[in-house]
Amino acid sequence: YVILREIDFSIGDTLTPEKIDESVIRLQKLGIFSRAEIRTVEEGTNISQRTVVIKVGERDPGLFNMGAGVTDENDLTYRGFIGFNYSNLGGTARVFTSRAEVKYARDPNISFLEHKVSAGYLEPFLFSSRTRGRLNLTRSVDVQDASGPIILLESNEIQLLLERDLTRHLKFTWRLWNFE
Repeated sequence: YVILREIDFSIGDTLTPEKIDESVIRLQKLGIFSRAEIRTVEEGTNISQRTVVIKVGERDPGLFNMGAGVTDENDLTYRGFIGFNYSNLGGTARVFTSRAEVKYARDPNISFLEHKVSAGYLEPFLFSSRTRGRLNLTRSVDVQDASGPIILLESNEIQLLLERDLTRHLKFTWRLWNFE
């Protein structure tokens, strides 16, 4: 049903090269297929009723990433992150993401490990439409000012977003609800 919701044509429609190209692009933008191909069995003939063949190759749904770095900010600052994404939960194109970041400045005035942890969920077909629903949860603790008294900012945030592709190159995102 994921493929049928994303293609730009249905049974009985006039099939044009533009609709085929747009459907291939929409399938690829889902991020769950390594390849997507659409063709007709009767290609190159005068037959008006055509059989459409859609071939996709499923991408590995899990992605683990991590990284580390050092900057000269605040004398010397160490940074690191670790993340995990899982796309296509249960074959439904739903996505779960998580990420943790840490930052430690080797400043004699500050000895604190800043951190940020986030988790997200994407519902690709909200209300049986092409509108996507996104839920983001974030918790962070940051040092705000190291020059005077040390100020720590602790933040917890919940976001509900709606997303919709208006065109191939233009996406509309509406922040439905945000609490921090």
